Amino acid sequence: MIARQWGTKTAARGAALSAVLALYTVVVIAVPAARTRLPSATGRVALEVAVVAAMGGAAVLMALLQRTGRSTGRDAFVAALVVQCLNNVVYGVAPAVLGEAVSLSRSYYPWLAGRYIAGLLLLAAAVRIKYWRVRTTVVIAAVAVGAVDLLIGRADLPPPPALGTSGITVSAFHYALEVPPLIMFAVGAIAAGRYAQATGEPLERWFTLSLLVGVFTQVHEALFPAALGRVITSADALRATAALMLLIGVIAQVQRLQVQRDRALQLLQEDLRASRRSLDHARQAREREAAFVSVITHELSSPIAAISAQAHVLESLGDDRTAPHVNAVVREAQRLGGLVRRMDELRNLEDDDFAVHRRPVAVVPLLDEVASFGRGLPGNHVVTVDAVPSRVSADPVRLGQVLRNLVVNASRYAPAGSPITITGRVEDARYVMTVIDQGPGLGTDDVEGLFEAWTRGESAADAEGTGLGLHVAQRIVAAHGGSLEFVDPSLPGARARVEVELA
Repeated sequence: MIARQWGTKTAARGAALSAVLALYTVVVIAVPAARTRLPSATGRVALEVAVVAAMGGAAVLMALLQRTGRSTGRDAFVAALVVQCLNNVVYGVAPAVLGEAVSLSRSYYPWLAGRYIAGLLLLAAAVRIKYWRVRTTVVIAAVAVGAVDLLIGRADLPPPPALGTSGITVSAFHYALEVPPLIMFAVGAIAAGRYAQATGEPLERWFTLSLLVGVFTQVHEALFPAALGRVITSADALRATAALMLLIGVIAQVQRLQVQRDRALQLLQEDLRASRRSLDHARQAREREAAFVSVITHELSSPIAAISAQAHVLESLGDDRTAPHVNAVVREAQRLGGLVRRMDELRNLEDDDFAVHRRPVAVVPLLDEVASFGRGLPGNHVVTVDAVPSRVSADPVRLGQVLRNLVVNASRYAPAGSPITITGRVEDARYVMTVIDQGPGLGTDDVEGLFEAWTRGESAADAEGTGLGLHVAQRIVAAHGGSLEFVDPSLPGARARVEVELA
């Protein structure tokens, strides 16, 4: 909506400007006294420096506005501005600064060729053809200007239009030469207007008006040719007006970029403040949760211990009729005690101070110890180790805790007497340990969900457990810089894979 409004304003300004320039052109043609013919070397230098500065600044800023990696019309506009700058420097600024007398016969045709090249770039922007990037386009254009200069120097061309005290002599040949760049600049002005309407950038709106002034500049160049000699004409007055418009566009664009930058910084600061508040709330929630868990575990530990002790007393005093009920109480008390211990351990893992103390550890003895632990678990499982000797960077206590937890899960869910295998291999500079059982498998397609706290698989519905063991184990392995996952879910049983760094 805003871009459309800006486009409408630009069109209105363009129409008004065209009317003013057309009236000025008619006055200059009809009233000889209104024609500007001011010989001034100093004025020429000042004019060309101002024009080059305005066009160069607009080219640089327009190139910075190029946000996409692909070629667009804005690239062609930038290249056209750079070519115009080079043209003015070579045939206007440099000779004046060096004190060289540049005649119309020497500069007219090369300078006109530069306008042709700039016009072709404006046509490229209008038809949106694929072309080279800005840097390459500018280099090719500069080489083309130099090549045309050399060719013109050797060619037998008609004398350029004469600008003398008696008047101006312009042939039909020279009028024909001046018409194509005029048309190309007009097409470029229309294309720039479309870009300005689409983007709403201030520089592109003023660039459109500047190109429109450039169209009438071509008309004055055709009527009163002077190229970039020492005589300042009405065409030079229009060129100064076009440069002034570009300068206004540059200033407006810089101001807009400053506003956008300030707004972006403000939004970033607001995001940072919001993130800081969220982190503070999260930290406070964690602290409240940790305090709650600490109170719960502390308050439950004593009654559970008392229940367990009294149940053991009843077990020693009871008879066969009460034994099953007492045993059930003992089992539930043990289960509650394990749950309280796991909750306390989970709280410690969530603590920011949780850390592992890694050092080089011989892995095979650690696996043998875990296997020995597994053979003493209920179920009479045959636990074997098939591991390649190596040393890993690990906390032996924490890593042993992870492996024992995996073996407990395997013995809990696998059929009694079934084998449990612990393997160890070196893969890609890391050590991989796998605990394999012959149980019913994971019982879920959501394998990653098994590592969330309080989550259990379908096959674990009738087995003891709290749903915390795998979550705790994964946190410990992650603290080692490793990974814990279940692999090959399509195969019978479960395969828990632990990967840690070699020492």
